[in-house]
Amino acid sequence: MSQEYSFKLSFEDFDIDLIGFSIRQSDSAEFGAKATEFVAQQFKSFGGRACVVINDQDREIELCWTKDANWSDPKDSILNLLNCEEFAKAVPMIWRLIKNDPPDMDKCCNLGVVYSELKQLPKVIATLEQVLDIYPNHVLVLIALGVAQIRTGNLQFGEESLRRALSLEPLNRLALRNLGSCLMKQQRQVEAIDVLRRYLSVSPDDARALIELGDAFEQSGNVEEANGQYLKAIQLGGQKDILDMAKTRRTKLA
Repeated sequence: MSQEYSFKLSFEDFDIDLIGFSIRQSDSAEFGAKATEFVAQQFKSFGGRACVVINDQDREIELCWTKDANWSDPKDSILNLLNCEEFAKAVPMIWRLIKNDPPDMDKCCNLGVVYSELKQLPKVIATLEQVLDIYPNHVLVLIALGVAQIRTGNLQFGEESLRRALSLEPLNRLALRNLGSCLMKQQRQVEAIDVLRRYLSVSPDDARALIELGDAFEQSGNVEEANGQYLKAIQLGGQKDILDMAKTRRTKLA
């Protein structure tokens, strides 16, 4: 027995680059035809029929689909697309799941991952902010948002997101590590030293963090402490590039 479902997306939620459009003011008839064809092909792959209704006045796209007897869970199709690195194709399907079941955070995070792989950081940030509207105290989402903000150069916003995460989990390794790097980029070495020390208290075997802590000491004028951190990194052993980095730092100090 077939089941019919529908959901609506704003024009901004549908990546028109997927169907060959460069501007959103394109002729609605052509847009509707291409969007319908694209979505229909996606739903056909896991046992469903779809159509698209364009609402120019409200700038919305209504997607309607019918499950048939061969319907399979679209989550599997999405995972296959992600595994095959067909990220752009996965976007509308993930949005379908989000709109149909907003509280499911995993789907929202999958969309954030997709946009990240596509190097579309503004969309990563917008997606994660939507997740936080549903889960305002989700530590991993706060960290992901902070990292994305830092990558776009918004260091203060990134710092704020990471500090929010740490207010919930004071010893979260990812938050501490990224906050330390963020502070270093802002030339706030004294604060970075404190954060990196806290991070190393829970991750003492991170040679890169030891080197960054050494850099913070060196830039703040404490050569002895800097040398000690570089030496610890060398004594840990590990990857050649990390060892070479620490040795280069010590040679420079000498």
